[in-house]
Amino acid sequence: MLTIWLRKPMPRLTTGGFRLSVACLAIVATATATSAPRSETLADALVTALETSPDLAANRAALRQLDENVAQARSGKRPTVDGSLSAGVDLTNTKTNRNGVFAPENDRDIDTDVTLGVTGSQNLFDFGETENAVKSALSDRDGGRFDLLEVEQQVLRSAVNAYVNVLNSQERVAISQNNVRVIERELVASQDRFDVGEVTRTDVAQARSRLAQAQSDLVSNKGLLGQARKAYVRAIGVAPEALAPVPPLPDLPQSLAEAEAIAERSHPRIESVRQDIKSAEFGIEEAKAATLPSIDLGSDLAAQANRGSGRSDVFSAGADITATMPFYRGGVLRSQVRARQALEAQRRAELFDVTRDVLEEVGIAWEELTTARAVIIASRAQIEAAEIAFEGVKEEANVGSRTTLDVLDAEQELLDARLSLVDARSDEYIAGYRLLAAVGVLTATHLGLAIEPYDPDEDYRAAQEIYLGWPEDDEKD
Repeated sequence: MLTIWLRKPMPRLTTGGFRLSVACLAIVATATATSAPRSETLADALVTALETSPDLAANRAALRQLDENVAQARSGKRPTVDGSLSAGVDLTNTKTNRNGVFAPENDRDIDTDVTLGVTGSQNLFDFGETENAVKSALSDRDGGRFDLLEVEQQVLRSAVNAYVNVLNSQERVAISQNNVRVIERELVASQDRFDVGEVTRTDVAQARSRLAQAQSDLVSNKGLLGQARKAYVRAIGVAPEALAPVPPLPDLPQSLAEAEAIAERSHPRIESVRQDIKSAEFGIEEAKAATLPSIDLGSDLAAQANRGSGRSDVFSAGADITATMPFYRGGVLRSQVRARQALEAQRRAELFDVTRDVLEEVGIAWEELTTARAVIIASRAQIEAAEIAFEGVKEEANVGSRTTLDVLDAEQELLDARLSLVDARSDEYIAGYRLLAAVGVLTATHLGLAIEPYDPDEDYRAAQEIYLGWPEDDEKD
């Protein structure tokens, strides 16, 4: 098998000396006479996860709701027009009483009234109440966009974890299968030496015991592989088929201080709370403006038609300017101001809390990355030494200076070292992407994935331009 790694140039993010670039995708080519099916790469899996994620779909719908909140707030700057239509019928039946006797003839009158009216109003001045409501809604919208970025990071990180865990589980199964084969051969050799009297029955029993343990470990690792495949379906939306090896890690921060500085400046969770603070500040001004006068222009048109004993048509039109001052409304307006002020204080406290959480996540990811890299170095040295020791113990056992148990113990040490290296490589890769998410740059754009980025401005513009009716919901199904 010939494995070819290609590096494709990706967009770079320069922030305080930190350049994020993603090494691209691995292309695995097999030099065989027959063509092999194309392997699924990590980039393919990430694209699939983004396209099928219900979490992203739900949060995009939530963002569209925030877009509509802006449109609703802006409606306070526009005129309102209401129409009314009423129709009524009145029946009057009059009998004349003459000297105590009702006259035989009755006086009946049927009146029909139809009234059509149109009223309109336009706010002229409200001391910034509407304007601050719009600014608050815009801040909520911007915060929702950062929340969407955070969800995107979670989707990508879960996809990376699922992909790497499947590869890790597959490799552990392969190592366990090889271990079973090695111990089976050792059991056969022990049995042969026992038959010729070189070893005792105890040596054969030890080999059988170690083989049973290896078979048990193999079954356990196959079970873990099954669980990893299920987690892959949950994270990516499809079952794993032929997975290609992972490409090299993207460029990562070179120090913990650099990673923390980037996270504090641009992490989506921190930016979202900052927008919440702005929204609360505008909300305070909105509530204060509600305690001040409001000036509105009103107009009305009315047409009335009467059909009965008398025929009449009436048309009227009028306009007026009204100034309203809320002198006292049970204390609700002042309470609303205080409530908004408390909300603003809450948002500021949340900013400190979220910042601490983000920095903690950065520190944990950094420690996991550095630990995994140290374990990789140690595991490679352990494997090299364990291989030499294993071969030496086998040779010594052949001349009778070592027991079967010594050979099995040496083989177990080599197995443990190989499994440790497999796990450390997986841990390093997962920690690398965890660090990208912790600093806030694990997005499809920064990774250079072959997927059309979601444009929230398109939905936002549509929400501001629709005055009558509503658009068709293409994502309803």
